[in-house]
Amino acid sequence: MVDDKKSGSGHKAERKDSKGERLTKLENMLKQLEVVNLKTKAQLAAIRAKLDSLDRRIDHHEAGFQHLAASSAESSEKLRASLRGKLPE
Repeated sequence: MVDDKKSGSGHKAERKDSKGERLTKLENMLKQLEVVNLKTKAQLAAIRAKLDSLDRRIDHHEAGFQHLAASSAESSEKLRASLRGKLPE
């Protein structure tokens, strides 16, 4: 009977160790997730910065195209006026 008690208490010690091991594994997994989370946040910040840069470039090009379109329309009007003046009446 003494052996049964020893084996029973030994079994509890093993369960405590396995709980400790599980806790350690969970803590390690949490640390790994925190590292991945930090890397993901850094990547997200880089993506946001790139998108902001692309937005600024699009705005710049859009303004350039608007200026070009206005200039082209003005040139077309001048050409039409010039041609009207040269046509025989």
